[in-house]
Amino acid sequence: MLWRQVLATLNDDTLDDAAREQMVARGAAQLAVRRAPESQQPTPDEVMAVAFEEFALLLDAEQERAALYGDPEPLVREVPDTSL
Repeated sequence: MLWRQVLATLNDDTLDDAAREQMVARGAAQLAVRRAPESQQPTPDEVMAVAFEEFALLLDAEQERAALYGDPEPLVREVPDTSL
């Protein structure tokens, strides 16, 4: 279903750039999740790479994180950093 929304977004001239980028970023995040090894979650950098390679879209760190962890329906659960 998300892929239909991504394709529709790319073809919808009435949307502004921010709305279009947000939907394509979610598509890139979903693709990164599917490509990640079974027991691993994709990193925001992996989402950025997928967005660039598949959609020719440059995302910033905020867009990457929103696509992975943001609303609605986060694609992955953010794990708190406990390395300190």
